[in-house]
Amino acid sequence: MSNNRKELLEEEFKNWEDDDSDIGYQIYEYMDLQGTGIWCDSVEHGRNLWNLMFDEEIEDESPIDVVLTGVAYHAAKSIEESVARMFGLKADLVGLVLAEYVEYIDNKEVLTFDKFLEKYNKYAEEYQ
Repeated sequence: MSNNRKELLEEEFKNWEDDDSDIGYQIYEYMDLQGTGIWCDSVEHGRNLWNLMFDEEIEDESPIDVVLTGVAYHAAKSIEESVARMFGLKADLVGLVLAEYVEYIDNKEVLTFDKFLEKYNKYAEEYQ
């Protein structure tokens, strides 16, 4: 179902200026259908969405590319900061654990808090 919905949304984005529906909600739904990944993946999804909506390729390091990259980076860092503040940890180390989890571990595997702290402490020792 999600691939069909994704394809329908992609078609709607191509004609978004002619549509009176809530494009914001459709963008959220489309991004949710992309799944999880590292923040760089979000930049790529943003580029793809731009290409669909405006029928133009975003060039690497162009102003819009830099803006999309900055927004995705800030969103990821905000999550890291929030999690770190919640547990009294350092955000950069939380970011390293999250990046390792997203990039190298099967996302179906649960990372217990004890295991999270084990990885966090490993990074803390490495980077002191």
